[in-house]
Amino acid sequence: MEYTKDREEILSVTKEHRLEECFSFLDAYQRHLRIFRAGKREQVFGNAMRRKEIYILLTGRVKVYTILSSGRQLLLDYYDKRELFGEYILSDLPEEEGNHFYTETLTDVMGIALHVTPVKELLMEDVKFLHFYIRCLQQRFVQLGNCQPMNVLNSSQRNVAGYIWSKFCRRTDQTRPFYFHENLREVSELMGISYRHLHRVLRKLVEQGVLERTGKGYLLKNEQELKKIVDQQ
Repeated sequence: MEYTKDREEILSVTKEHRLEECFSFLDAYQRHLRIFRAGKREQVFGNAMRRKEIYILLTGRVKVYTILSSGRQLLLDYYDKRELFGEYILSDLPEEEGNHFYTETLTDVMGIALHVTPVKELLMEDVKFLHFYIRCLQQRFVQLGNCQPMNVLNSSQRNVAGYIWSKFCRRTDQTRPFYFHENLREVSELMGISYRHLHRVLRKLVEQGVLERTGKGYLLKNEQELKKIVDQQ
């Protein structure tokens, strides 16, 4: 990753992305912030513990995965827009126990890095930051619970419905219609199913009146019916 400590640029970025919503004491953190940028297909955030930094992704998209004992890569999720990374340095876990996940950029990315060491006590008293931190963790737990193909008892339809439901719950504007317009090849990889089978599942959801295929993506027509599929035993 590339970094810049330009004060004017940092101030501009924090204002543009409304980071005062994430930090109660933003002014106190300003001199410990720097902007990071990375290109496509870069491994990022892996040295957070060594650098003593936490990162907030502001633009672009990142893939999160882990490595199984067999050496196989298991895709966990895709993140963008105000996602927190490197937060395990806030805990007392040893480094080797804290970082179980890997992150790779899928697009050019930009965000803010905060050097934690001089402000850790203040962060632990920062109500806005702690709420932001908890929201990020909640979203990850929902995603892991709904979308992992590790549970062989779940049908493909339930897994896909769970993934759509998690995206629906995480939408930023809750007043506008929800369109599912993810990259379907990436979703099929995440679900552990073929691209063709994913299309079959989506087509069935359309036939059931849960979704409607449009030029903007799949419009969610019946959220109650989608939730029923997710909750099926």
